[in-house]
Amino acid sequence: MAITGAARAIITTGDLAIYVDQINKGYTIVVIKCERGPVWEPILIASWDEFERIFGSTWSFSTDPLVLKMGLLQGAKFIAIRAVHCTDVTDQNTSTAVCSSVVVNDRGDVPTSGKVVSGTGAWNIIAATPGSVTGTEVENFTFGLGVSDKMLLTVGAGADQTVTLAGENLTGLEVAGQINAATSGLTASVVDGKIKLAANNAADSLSIKTIGADCYSVLGLLESVYAAIPGQDSLVVSIDGGADQTFKLTPGIRTSGQVIADLAGLTGATVVATLGYFTITSLLTGLSSSVQIQASSTAATLLGFDNNAHSGTAGQAQPTARYTAVNPGVWGDSVKIFHSDSFLQPGTLFDVSIVFEKQSQLNAVYPNLSMDPLSDRYFVNYINQRGALVTVEDLHSTNVAPTNRPAVDTGGVYLTGGADGLTGWTDGDWIGDQYSKTGFFAADKTDLAMDIFIPGSTSISVYQALAAYCEERGDMIGYGNFPVGMPPLEAKKWRMAEAPTYSHAPLDSHRFSLFYGRPLCYDSRDDSRKFISNLGHFASCLAFTDTNYNESYAPVGEQRGVVKLVEGLDCNVAETRGYQDLFSNSGINYLQITRTRGAQRAVFWEQFTTQLNIDAFRDLNVVRFITLIRKTMSPLLRGYVFAPNAPFMWRAMHRELQPYYDLWQAENCIYAYVLQTDRDAWMSGGELMGAVLNTGLEMDQGIYKARALIQPTRVARYIDMTIGATRTGESFATYEVLKDLPYWVKK
Repeated sequence: MAITGAARAIITTGDLAIYVDQINKGYTIVVIKCERGPVWEPILIASWDEFERIFGSTWSFSTDPLVLKMGLLQGAKFIAIRAVHCTDVTDQNTSTAVCSSVVVNDRGDVPTSGKVVSGTGAWNIIAATPGSVTGTEVENFTFGLGVSDKMLLTVGAGADQTVTLAGENLTGLEVAGQINAATSGLTASVVDGKIKLAANNAADSLSIKTIGADCYSVLGLLESVYAAIPGQDSLVVSIDGGADQTFKLTPGIRTSGQVIADLAGLTGATVVATLGYFTITSLLTGLSSSVQIQASSTAATLLGFDNNAHSGTAGQAQPTARYTAVNPGVWGDSVKIFHSDSFLQPGTLFDVSIVFEKQSQLNAVYPNLSMDPLSDRYFVNYINQRGALVTVEDLHSTNVAPTNRPAVDTGGVYLTGGADGLTGWTDGDWIGDQYSKTGFFAADKTDLAMDIFIPGSTSISVYQALAAYCEERGDMIGYGNFPVGMPPLEAKKWRMAEAPTYSHAPLDSHRFSLFYGRPLCYDSRDDSRKFISNLGHFASCLAFTDTNYNESYAPVGEQRGVVKLVEGLDCNVAETRGYQDLFSNSGINYLQITRTRGAQRAVFWEQFTTQLNIDAFRDLNVVRFITLIRKTMSPLLRGYVFAPNAPFMWRAMHRELQPYYDLWQAENCIYAYVLQTDRDAWMSGGELMGAVLNTGLEMDQGIYKARALIQPTRVARYIDMTIGATRTGESFATYEVLKDLPYWVKK
């Protein structure tokens, strides 16, 4: 960039400290059936209290919530996705799950009186002031005959009035007397020796007009129109369309009780003061009943009145509000809505109480609500912005306020019509659709986890689809259980798809892993014990491993695979060594209860993926670490898209990549690595030199190639220790240099 202008020092700040932030640790995506909650939306859950608040408690229709509860109580962290049945998984609108709802009527079922309600006092009542003017000259006054002795005055819309003053050295009172004797509709007085003229009627203006031989300069007056000041002290009321009733209000700071004292003569209506405001109510009821504050009132705006006619109602209730559960399910049928009058303003505002009979901690009270959309406590906005259980819709009753408020209902009304969306469930509902983001494809909405499972399904079709999904994404690993009640030998046949019993293709994916053994767990909801999926327990092992070690460690075994809250197993593989070997040879992992002295506990054993080829990608810890690399590298490499495709930029990318591999090697995630980026390449005479992976043609095609070769850390599956007994007195040094001891094997 060219630099011009005067000589100077130029300082530029460059950011060379770019790095990829640590990915979220320990979260597992789980697709479940549950009592309530958002549908097909990933929600982060880190505690059982949080799960209950959003998705409900354990449930009679599915053990999925209990599976998550067991995991959450042991430190698991989930991204929960609620699934429901669709008649067409490609269209979310075909969901059979329905939100409960109820429509409530307003108070129009009883004939009401017309009424108006003031704002809240106190108010500063200002009296009306007639047109007036005060001269600037001070007594005594002398008038020149035919020279300075005339005045021409007009009061309001009246006729002109001429005044002729006479005399020398007159006092103010003498001058005022002459003016008062010659005029009507106004009063002359003396203020501090000066002449003051004022109209008698508060609504009248006062005009001083041009006339020959005027005395205005003698009195210090100017020709002008002095308008009346209306003030804010009159209230004109029409009851039931009758004649106007006009009231003068006492000036000063006045409370609602003091103001209604000025309205004591009002006929055909009552006036009541309450909590700082007052209400004028017609004695009649029905459509002929009305109260109107007329526009001629000068205090109407001050007191908070409009000029509309507020009529009573004939007595026909109308729908005024619809309450709907925030998400679908029969759970909403246990929600009850109560309406009552506001304590602060019972004549205009109302309270709403929401009661959820299954979880009282979610109950809510919304006080002092208004039907006015312009109010900051408009019931629709106020509830919808805060509600955890329901949303509300204004049905716009045509009954006038305040009878359009929901009717008082001390017994409450239930929401009805909810449906869980379980009837007709198929494997397709678990799988879903990649475009509509139903089923497990809803996981596309988040990239915060690398592990996913569906505790409610053991379908081979679902597992095959989930494995394919994880491989397509390249940054996720799926987990599954064996069908309920399947004995070990049958489990091996099912996993390997042995004919003639099974005809499906065997699971063969480095991004899918199978676990055997269903734990017996306690469900406090119905005081029962149930055999459930072990994947909730396993999720706690994943969270513990990622948080306290790293993804390259195996999340199984005595250090990271021990779990609690297991009262038994449907089949304990640890009791038969042959089953353990069978499972190992078939790539089956399992939850066992060990019987080793001092280690009687439930522990996950083995960590195979379902890949059939025997290589590093058969180990779950290797695949999880490779996934970590992908998640870490992806945003970093993406930052170089559209960067100059040249060796100087290749070197810049190498500088960012290498620290991660150095760190992973230092943390024992890998034994060693080689990072190939052609960082030492250069251009010479238009020719690319020193490059191994890249060519000029690929550069023209917008391609840049880099490569990392790693030796991932493997786990110790067998601990092989020999105890050798030597002859007495023989030197141990004889054997310390030998890899294999020359001994007889003794059992």
